[in-house]
Amino acid sequence: MTEQTNVELGFAWDVPAGWPEVTEQLPAEGEVVYRQAWANQANVAQFLSGSPPLLQETLMVLSVRVKSDGGTSFPPPDSQQETTPIGQQVAAQTLDGPDAAPFDLRLRYTIARAPYHYSLELGCLWPAAASDAARAASEATCRDVWEQQSWDFGLCSLPAAPAAMTDDWQAVNDDYYGYAFEVPAAWQRAPHPTTDRVAFLFDQTVHTQPRACRLPNGQMTFSLDASPFGNFLPADGPDLTGYEPLPDRPAPTWIRHHDETEVGIEGATVDGLTVTSVYVRGDEYWYSLSFQCHAPSGSDDAAQVAFWAQCEAVFGHIFDSFQVRG
Repeated sequence: MTEQTNVELGFAWDVPAGWPEVTEQLPAEGEVVYRQAWANQANVAQFLSGSPPLLQETLMVLSVRVKSDGGTSFPPPDSQQETTPIGQQVAAQTLDGPDAAPFDLRLRYTIARAPYHYSLELGCLWPAAASDAARAASEATCRDVWEQQSWDFGLCSLPAAPAAMTDDWQAVNDDYYGYAFEVPAAWQRAPHPTTDRVAFLFDQTVHTQPRACRLPNGQMTFSLDASPFGNFLPADGPDLTGYEPLPDRPAPTWIRHHDETEVGIEGATVDGLTVTSVYVRGDEYWYSLSFQCHAPSGSDDAAQVAFWAQCEAVFGHIFDSFQVRG
């Protein structure tokens, strides 16, 4: 698959590797802000212009469209609200019969974000002479391709004015695991299936955006994991190689600073990423604190330095507020 993104409109999608672009071969559409299309065959125009007998194998056309939301209802009629594997909220449609023309089947996702509606669609056309069994097999293949391609479709963060350093903080407490700390009040908690881990994000959109999306506003993430001592047996605790002890802390604490040149750090292949990792030993648990700071994508040196300074200030407050409670 080939990752695609439109930075200005703020969305991304995947295209099957090797599929040629066929946008110019499709019929013109009115009121379209942006459109691109790819197909599993190069000569799309002849197959969509009334000559389906020429088709020897199933034609599949993947397209993206952005339209103004003015005068268009959302969600579309006969659609169902779904959540994609990466967490995008979409209106899903399956069109067949006359509604699918000039295809035999259309599968479509639409997402609304003012002032636009964003759509990803896969249109499939069977060979006219195909048997019922062959058509069923073609439909199954079409749906498999859709499942793969629609997985990473969605909205990206849009550029915004740089956020000022916050003066408002929210308290986070957990009596069961025995800790407390503060994070910026505007940060949102990321969902997690277990209670032994918490994470907070500077920009919640980034948590669900496709992999191809950039980070125009940068990103800060703080997470904490609480692990009972038994998780590390037969060792006494986590591997602290490369960590520096901090003797002036209320509880035994070790810290390590990573950057994008280090191997094994999630996202470390991307320029502008720094990670600070901390281990704190409590009475019953080891606490693993991780703070990731990613400077805005494409920013100049001055903007990166300013963002990193803000990251340091935010992490300093979180770290200083962290307490182990007996």
